Amino acid sequence: LSQRKASVADSYVQAVEARAEALLKARADAQEALWDLSAEGSPSDAEDSLIKSLLAASPTADEGDVAERTSALRKVLQGAEDELQNRTGQRSPEQVTSKKDVQEQQVQLLYTTLALGKALPMSIQIATLHSLELQNFSYARHLLKVHSADEALVWQLEALLPAALVEKLRPALWDKAAWPLTGKQAAVSSSGTSDVELRPITSDFGCKLPSTMAVRGGNLGAYMLQKLRRQEAFNFVRFGDGEWMCVDGQTFQNCDNLHGYPEMCTELVRYTKDPALRSNVDMMFGHHTCLFVEQIEHYPRLGTWYPVFGFMDFLRPEKGQVLADMMAAVRSRGPVVVVGPAYLNRLHAALGHAGYVKVPNAKFCNDIGDAWTAHENIENGVLAASGRFPDHSVQFLAAGGMAMKVIIMKMASVLPKDSFFDIGSTFDGFAGVQSRDYNGASLKADLSGGPLMGWFSEHDVEGVGC
Repeated sequence: LSQRKASVADSYVQAVEARAEALLKARADAQEALWDLSAEGSPSDAEDSLIKSLLAASPTADEGDVAERTSALRKVLQGAEDELQNRTGQRSPEQVTSKKDVQEQQVQLLYTTLALGKALPMSIQIATLHSLELQNFSYARHLLKVHSADEALVWQLEALLPAALVEKLRPALWDKAAWPLTGKQAAVSSSGTSDVELRPITSDFGCKLPSTMAVRGGNLGAYMLQKLRRQEAFNFVRFGDGEWMCVDGQTFQNCDNLHGYPEMCTELVRYTKDPALRSNVDMMFGHHTCLFVEQIEHYPRLGTWYPVFGFMDFLRPEKGQVLADMMAAVRSRGPVVVVGPAYLNRLHAALGHAGYVKVPNAKFCNDIGDAWTAHENIENGVLAASGRFPDHSVQFLAAGGMAMKVIIMKMASVLPKDSFFDIGSTFDGFAGVQSRDYNGASLKADLSGGPLMGWFSEHDVEGVGC
């Protein structure tokens, strides 16, 4: 715990404070489980003391000192380990058939007693598992019971645990998976929920929209949330000024220092002007479109478009509650894979991902190249990530500028079982990267008290270089 203290300090405080009330129930649950495990038929005084120590070490409302709390919890954990050694040492030979059985009983009782599944962030739980060096099934089984499906625990475990343990647990993890199998998605999506009604609109963002775009507006947040919850394939890309400049044939370098490569723009033109090539992708756009109305009027009919900028439009309203609901829906659909700059790979609390495909980022990560120069490697990485879960719909959260639009529209056709979401710079601020004005220093203050505060992971503690 002390090794992970710096990296989990902020999220630890928020997570424990937010779950203080749940700990009271966790204590009762732990006592009931201990009653079943105890030879005497009820928790021993030492075990009951450990539960009380956990509650005492966890804060209620005051800010307090993170280091002090971490130290207190570490002492409780050590006390629990000592008690468990005594408990298992008292078992009869018939009860203890092997060293593995002893270890499994220890871990089961430890996590039942301390209710860590409800009290601590995933990062601390994973660190604890490594420190105990107990590679067994009981730990994972218990975690799978106490965590809800929308935390994507199955895939987080597979992504974060030691490789040797993953191989042992994989059948059990997959059996526990809450995601629908791809073959069952049609049944899931045929619910009685009525469609969110959208209407044709001809103006938005203060301008008259191009007549070549069939724009539909309305409650687009409800529309997106409904599509996410229906469990059927859902893909979207967002067009900003860079995409329209690319389609318009301009030579430029955007604010992310990304170039409008001719071959990339040729592909983007092809997908943009032929709706049949992207029939399974929702096309979204922002206010930048108003700058290109005259040019777009001369394009062929571009099909249906939506005046919303994906997840980004829901970053701040209601302190992020709608975005929190959307991401919970994403995680409930299947294993999440992040395709983007290295700093996004540390946002496990926000994205809950099981896999990662790197996209070079020269501006913030000092990488060589970008999404277009590396597009073949990225596409191969996406194919490999999808192949890891042949029976489940993988949810790809992708960020990589203009090139990523081409990649998404291409891969959405190649991998119809999966879904692709163009997240752009929506989550950069949670990683401490101020790539736009809306994800700068004011983001945390604007979201204070809301459900997204535990998403921040602003420091490069893993040494990725950005």
